[in-house]
Amino acid sequence: MCHKRWTIVLHFLVLLSYAGAENITGHLQMAYEAHKRGLYSLSNTQIEKYIKENPGADNLDYAYLLSAVNLLHLKDVEGAIERLTFIRSRFPESEILKDATSYLILANLKIEKIDTAISLYSEYRKKFSADTFLESQIEQSAFSRAVSLFNQGSLKESKALLDIFSSNFKTSGYLPEVFYYQGLIFYQENNFIKASDLFKQASSLSSLIENREILADINLKLGDCFFNIKEYASSEYFYKKVVEEFPDTLYSAWAYYQLSLLEKRKGNLAKAEEILERAKGTGEYELNFKILNELASIEMLQEKWSDSEKYLREITELFPGYKDLPEVYLKLGFVDFNLNKLEDSIEYFKKTLNLPASEEIKEKGYFGLGYTYYIKQLHQDSFETWNKLLAEFPHSQFVHEILFFTGKKHYEGRDYANAERYLKQLITEFPKSSFYTVACHMLVESLLKQEKLNEGAQICEKFFASGAEDETIMFLYGKILYLLKDFKKSQEVLEKTKSTNPAEMVEVTYYLAKIYEYKGEIEKAQESFLKILAFYPGFKEWNKIAEEELKRLKK
Repeated sequence: MCHKRWTIVLHFLVLLSYAGAENITGHLQMAYEAHKRGLYSLSNTQIEKYIKENPGADNLDYAYLLSAVNLLHLKDVEGAIERLTFIRSRFPESEILKDATSYLILANLKIEKIDTAISLYSEYRKKFSADTFLESQIEQSAFSRAVSLFNQGSLKESKALLDIFSSNFKTSGYLPEVFYYQGLIFYQENNFIKASDLFKQASSLSSLIENREILADINLKLGDCFFNIKEYASSEYFYKKVVEEFPDTLYSAWAYYQLSLLEKRKGNLAKAEEILERAKGTGEYELNFKILNELASIEMLQEKWSDSEKYLREITELFPGYKDLPEVYLKLGFVDFNLNKLEDSIEYFKKTLNLPASEEIKEKGYFGLGYTYYIKQLHQDSFETWNKLLAEFPHSQFVHEILFFTGKKHYEGRDYANAERYLKQLITEFPKSSFYTVACHMLVESLLKQEKLNEGAQICEKFFASGAEDETIMFLYGKILYLLKDFKKSQEVLEKTKSTNPAEMVEVTYYLAKIYEYKGEIEKAQESFLKILAFYPGFKEWNKIAEEELKRLKK
């Protein structure tokens, strides 16, 4: 936006008629003649001589004022302020006090001491009544400075100047735009309710706003405010108003983009994609990036990995130096992972990490790279990458996943001691993890393999104490109790076990058979061994054991 710069208007001829030409003599008259001809330094030299020669003259106040005006012309604003302030203190009853105060207000505006100018004008208005010219100069200066501060990012200082209009200039012609900028400040502070109130006030005075760009942005920002406070119907109304009433502005493309997000929220992905394709290439640089990025995200949601890859690669070609490129490479890493292009996936994750990226993107990049290495069976590279992640982000959202996959690798490699270390940390620190139950399976198995039966039992008991249920844990708990020779409790647990895994149930049947035999219930023991032969014929080793047990019990 362009705003006119205020200028100081010199009312010297008015002052001259006040002073009376007949009273100006000698050096003062020469000073006036020099001033008229633009010889301001010479004029002030004559004034200094006049003051020195006439220390008690009646028109010294006029002499000092003429000197201050000369200094303003010479751009010595501070010197002029000093002279004007002197007049107000030395000649409080002077008939030119009004003009001296006017110049003092304008001089303070010149050096952007707007608060001082407003304070002086408040005093001026009480003593001499309102002055339209001075008010317009203050308003223009205050508003221009407020906009400048806003554009520099000094929101607090900008807001302080804009607030002056609400208290001192309630009928100002700048008021509609004041509301607009006040709304922008609250918008940037994420106070969307307050921002929407101010944008509404600006909209109600829209007939006074000539700039169509501002009018379009007011409606766009109203849409954004309602979008952020989840009043989607109102949001949609204002976005549609932008595209219908301001199609020739850049804000129209932004409105289309936001409308696509609304459709996405409704689950209308095809409609969202249609809107984005319509807006593609019509906006400014940043918006065009966002449109392509959103198109890629929509394809990812539908698991259309190849289409998503197409959009993401288009971004890397069109926006090679864009600040958000690390996020694009991150998405490409995950997309190519899902396309089973693991080598490409690794390269994209590396590119993500080699660029200046936000902590969130970098954290995800480390995890994605480590997991891709893990799937490729490059476990050493995987663990080294995840160790870097944990060193930089000790409280990462991926800690529980790293613990799980690391523990799982050790478990599958029969390194039960290290498996125990990682899995125990997982279930201790992340009881809400989606991996919690499976981690308990592997941890208890690892403890069994190390013959740490009591610890295994404690893990099972803690699991059930939390209110969780799982047939594999039930099976393992019954097995541990059996191995601990707590046959009574083992029987209770095993008889309740109804696993869908036949490998577990064949063991359950065997342990129950042995418990029945221990209790002297030979017929029940024989029946259980017989079940193994009848219902689990595929388990050759257990069938062999069952046959031998039946022969032994027959004797």
